[in-house]
Amino acid sequence: MLSNVSNHRLTRLLVSVLTTGLMTLGATTVTVSSASADEFCWNSLPTENGEGGGYTITSINLKKGPYAACDNVASVADGKLVWLQCTTTNIYGNYWWYVRVAGTSTYGWTSYNNIADHWIDDDGDGNYEITAC
Repeated sequence: MLSNVSNHRLTRLLVSVLTTGLMTLGATTVTVSSASADEFCWNSLPTENGEGGGYTITSINLKKGPYAACDNVASVADGKLVWLQCTTTNIYGNYWWYVRVAGTSTYGWTSYNNIADHWIDDDGDGNYEITAC
């Protein structure tokens, strides 16, 4: 029994070290398994409308929720302007934006890493405020 506890602690330690190592090396997207994706991919969408916009730095797929394993809702070309509606951090500590593609009614989730920030003071009050989802 004692050896099982020690093995379990060793396994947790190794997983922790591996995770920390990946984060240090710049691994930025962690996916959830398809079996658990449904519980993390939101059915109700945010209604917040924060300030700011950004340009996609690559062609991206907007997601149903703030996880790479969530279903795609739309494709967006490289260099497209998206309006930043709100932001959240998923359970892995990855930051995501809920965005609207400029000039459309297309909404979806994308990683912070897919957007080059273009700060815009939408309401002209001299402040830029990030809105949480």
